[in-house]
Order: sequence, then structure tokens, then C-alpha cells
Amino acid sequence: MLLSPFLMMFAMLHHPEATSQNTGGNSVMKWVHGILIFLLVFNAYGLSLIIENAKANERDANLGMLFYYIGLGSIVFAALVSGFIQTTLPEYFSSDTQSFEIFNRFSAILNQAFAKLGIISFGAAGLFLTPALILDTGTTRFVGIVGGIVGIALIISMLSGLYLSVLSMTVLTILIVIWHVVIAVWLVKN
Repeated sequence: MLLSPFLMMFAMLHHPEATSQNTGGNSVMKWVHGILIFLLVFNAYGLSLIIENAKANERDANLGMLFYYIGLGSIVFAALVSGFIQTTLPEYFSSDTQSFEIFNRFSAILNQAFAKLGIISFGAAGLFLTPALILDTGTTRFVGIVGGIVGIALIISMLSGLYLSVLSMTVLTILIVIWHVVIAVWLVKN
């Protein structure tokens, strides 16, 4: 769990800019998104262990985890679109550049929509988990504080209309990684 956030950053730093009809970089896209999906699910499990073991207010914790799972599903769907659907488009439209461009653009729109929903849902999760976790002591309280700060930053980034480029998504991933490192430290200590 402690290694997982750093693997997320490693994957994001190898994220190609875009899918093209030249299939060379598309296999890297598949690997990057496959790794990110696995690690996000793994991190969700770690956070659920904290909530299960913390002296958390049931309703706040349940609402926070609901937002986290909505965020997880949305980000996984965005990663599936970008990493696995967009990367197979060149196979289907190798001789039809116009159709490739249309479907590639539509895939990019889907990716943006679900990634933004995921980021704002992760932010809401951080905010709704904060009260439940800061009522506890020690590291659990720290997880709540960091989750709240990350949550506010994620929500503000989406409400400000930020376009999710590879660079901006990497920066937002850094925030999520910081939160997940704190979660991992909690797991190690407990």
C-alpha cells in the first residue's frame, strides 16, 4: 500500500500526450491506464480499512465512501476509455482518418467528463470523510485533515473549469497520492 501511490506517479509520468493513428505509443497508454486502474482499486481497499477501523461517525463515513466509490468508478471508466477504447480506434479506422478523428474526439470528451466527475467525487469524499476521521486520534485524525485539504483542492480545481491535460491530471494525481501515502502510513502504524 505504501508503494502504490509512488507507482501511480510513475505511471502518470509515463502517460503519453494523446492517442494517434500511429499505434506505437498506444501500448504504453494501455499499460499506464491498466496500472492506474489496479492501483486505484487497491487504494480504495486501504481507505475502506481505515473507515472500518476508525471511530468514525457512521453517516459521514458512509457518505464519504460513497463519493469515493463514485470517484473510483468514474476514474476507472475514464481510464478504460483513454487507455483501452481510444487505443483500439486505429485498428478499426486505419484507412479512414475522418472516422478516426470523430471517434477519437468523442472518446476524449467521454474521458474528460468521467475524469472530472471522478476528481470532484474524490474531493467530496475527502470533505465528507474529514469530520468522521478528525474525531479520532493520532494518525487517523491526520488522514482526515489531509483528506479534507486534498478534497478542497480537487473540488476547486474542477469548479474553476480546469481542463484535464496530462500535466494537470498529473498534478491532481500528486494530491491524491499525498492522501494515499497518509492512508498507507496509517495502515502500517495500525
